[in-house]
Amino acid sequence: MEKTVKIGEKKIKLKTSGALPRIYRLWFNRDIFRDISLLGTIQDPDKLEAESTAVFENVAYAMAKHADPEGMPDDIIEWLGSFEDPNTIYNIMDDVIELWNAEKKETARPKKESEK
Repeated sequence: MEKTVKIGEKKIKLKTSGALPRIYRLWFNRDIFRDISLLGTIQDPDKLEAESTAVFENVAYAMAKHADPEGMPDDIIEWLGSFEDPNTIYNIMDDVIELWNAEKKETARPKKESEK
């Protein structure tokens, strides 16, 4: 699934797919399922702690790089530095979590009732 979001004045495409957990693990040596569950517990993006901030930035970057591998910098620091206001990236937290949850919903298959 894909979604275009606005970070400051920039439009950024985000993408999720079955490959994203592997991509995330290769780039950050972390489990995206665990990290997304951590983000899901945050009620107020203005009160992010350091670990949560890094996790969110990693997830957002992975989704953006997955959507536009050629147009995105290879370095997350360079990508984050491209935004004039460093706080604008946190405005898309709901979009990132929503896109992740929509992908999980799309790929989940209901179990068939066992035949009697």
